[in-house]
Amino acid sequence: MSELSEWIASLLSDFFVEQGWSEHFLVEVVIKGKKYQVFIDSDRGVTIGECQKVSRYLEGYLDDNQEVVDDYNLEVSSPGLDRPLHIKRQYLKNIGRRVEVVFPSGKKVEGQLVDAGDDGFKIAVPHPDKRRKELVQMPYKYEQVKQVKIKITFS
Repeated sequence: MSELSEWIASLLSDFFVEQGWSEHFLVEVVIKGKKYQVFIDSDRGVTIGECQKVSRYLEGYLDDNQEVVDDYNLEVSSPGLDRPLHIKRQYLKNIGRRVEVVFPSGKKVEGQLVDAGDDGFKIAVPHPDKRRKELVQMPYKYEQVKQVKIKITFS
């Protein structure tokens, strides 16, 4: 993380405490030139009003910081379902949902997220023996995978 990203993370940590938003957390800060993207989440979801409040708070600090370019573009939003999971708290929030795990080799595995811990997570997948109907829990280390995304399913 860059110094600016770390500074923004620190500001948000303080802000969440000040607001009494213990269920909120920072997912990621992405800085591409003059574009600053801040992704926040909550154990119960994030509203547009909360994103606006965070944006106004950060703008106040960014506008006063000599290190920040004058014409930056700040975007504050929830990560959305199309972005990969980044931190353990996101995994915990999404237990029970269907996920797609992508490995560095490009191989993909789909299953139901059933557990998440400090070092990794588990998904339930169909038994390798197609004749058996039960699911098997497969453990993965976070560093083993390239990305994990929520799969949108329509029942």
